[in-house]
Amino acid sequence: MIVILTEKPKVAEKIAYFLDSKAKAMKKGKVKYFKIMFKGQEALVVPAVGHLFSVAGLDKGFSYPSFNITWKPMYEGNKQSQYTKEYLTLIKEMMAQADVVVCATDYDVEGSLIGYKVAQHLFTHWRDKLIRAKFSAITRKDINEAFSSLTEMDWGNAVAGELRHELDWLYGINLSRALMSALKSVGKFKIMSMGRVQGPAL
Repeated sequence: MIVILTEKPKVAEKIAYFLDSKAKAMKKGKVKYFKIMFKGQEALVVPAVGHLFSVAGLDKGFSYPSFNITWKPMYEGNKQSQYTKEYLTLIKEMMAQADVVVCATDYDVEGSLIGYKVAQHLFTHWRDKLIRAKFSAITRKDINEAFSSLTEMDWGNAVAGELRHELDWLYGINLSRALMSALKSVGKFKIMSMGRVQGPAL
């Protein structure tokens, strides 16, 4: 089975109907996905809701430097991201049936990273059965052209996005903790944050 992963629910709907005018809308919990016929076989079009995985630290406390990181589902580390759990659960179920996954997220660094991380964590054959649909607009013409000439996954974009997120986290957590530690040394405490841009600039 082919699973087509999109970045957002509205995009999943448009892609499904552009590829198959008789697409069938399905629902699991609150999450809508689509069953279509694509190149003579059944395919599922499933949406993400932006990033479903994020960088998280493995070290407890406020000590620094801290370089021990991993990638976890968003909902595990952020209460405001609990809504992503239903999407991740559905995608995991669909990926278990997939022979091929088409990354149909936005064709930019962040879009590539979203598809890459979902496949890496949930799709057994992500190294050799993850392919890319490249489009710059959600129009019938662009989508049909992209899906008639599917290409290799854009690993460069995906890894660039992965590295940027990891560097953001490493810079941010260590500079922020250093700043709070400096305040603490003079008898004060305040939650402070500093990132990879303003930190080196200062």
